[in-house]
Amino acid sequence: MDRISKHFKRLFFAVLIASTLACRLAIRGINPPVPQIDTPTPTVFLTRTYTPTATRTPTSTPEPSATPTPTATPTPFFWVEPGTPLPGFSQSITLDTAGQLSALAEWHEESIADLEWSPDGELLAVASPARINFYDPKTRQLLRTLHPTKEGIVDIAFSPGGSWLVAGCRQGDETSGFSSSLDLWAGPNWKPLGLLYGVVAGLSSMSFLPDGQILAVAYAAPGYAGKNYIDFWAVPSWIINTSMDTDKLQEVAFSPDGRFFVNTPDRYAIQVWDLIEKKLLYTIPTSFTGAVNRFAFSPDGDFLAAGHYDGMVRIYDLNTGEVALAFDTGAVVQSIAYSSDGEIIAIGGSFENSHIQLWARGSGKLLRSIDNQTGGISSLIFSATQRFLASGSYDGTVRLWGVRP
Repeated sequence: MDRISKHFKRLFFAVLIASTLACRLAIRGINPPVPQIDTPTPTVFLTRTYTPTATRTPTSTPEPSATPTPTATPTPFFWVEPGTPLPGFSQSITLDTAGQLSALAEWHEESIADLEWSPDGELLAVASPARINFYDPKTRQLLRTLHPTKEGIVDIAFSPGGSWLVAGCRQGDETSGFSSSLDLWAGPNWKPLGLLYGVVAGLSSMSFLPDGQILAVAYAAPGYAGKNYIDFWAVPSWIINTSMDTDKLQEVAFSPDGRFFVNTPDRYAIQVWDLIEKKLLYTIPTSFTGAVNRFAFSPDGDFLAAGHYDGMVRIYDLNTGEVALAFDTGAVVQSIAYSSDGEIIAIGGSFENSHIQLWARGSGKLLRSIDNQTGGISSLIFSATQRFLASGSYDGTVRLWGVRP
């Protein structure tokens, strides 16, 4: 641990100082343009009221007949059918409305690797192994398809502000070994710049610093014999400023406020680094059955929600390292997301119990549970307005959830 900490102090924080150095792109012959951000681009049914006419006094009373019991018409699972645009509505998913979470629409792709909202919040980027598709969520219309140099997309990341889109791809397996690559597109029109980097290692996770000046890319070797490390890329020069050796890596992330850097050196611990004090704050151990699978930062950066294999979600106060709240979801936590207002935590289950649940971040109260989703929930993400919760499954099902009027 001392070796990692000293190395981190000496090298990692040089990234924050040297990030503005002007260096050419690692992609030969490409000088990326200075990005400029631009913004991509009810039926009323009248109810007729009938006025009853006067009824004559009957001359005889008919024998009563059996009245059929009315059959309830079930509410359709999806609000709209395929090809039908979503009607206009403005309700957001909040603590008060979370119990009304409903399926709005769905469509199908290949197995879903990742979901991301575009920087302007208007488009949903759906990453499958071979491509990234941009959709208008209201119509589910496919607007754009991006193809990386190689297949095997593991993770995609938009830089804050929308200057860049990076796709991390991985090929191979634990027996034959892994190779990985990074592909780059320049916003706002997502001009393809091609292959940024290739390496003989297994890419596992990526994260941008909130100011967009640093991209952290984690690599995990098969088993416990290979090399595991994090590369820190300076943006927009796109050179690797430094690397940090670690134990087996699963996930890395910068906090939304830029104060913390969190990584899972293996599934049985969480390391929290203080970017202001430039030091490792603490390591949070977990049990064997409670191995960390996914984590997500609160929007203010003060809390980290970690989802575990034993079904527990533990919310850590990053200022103290203590558990602020814990609750049991009843299944392996395969995906986890904070709402934009920080009040709701959404979790997605794995193959054995592929439910979607909404929990109150403050009280740990279960607000909504929807069971029997198709396949394990590989990705969950709230839109910035909280009108939509998007879910992606390993079987390729993409669903939009919201609160119907």
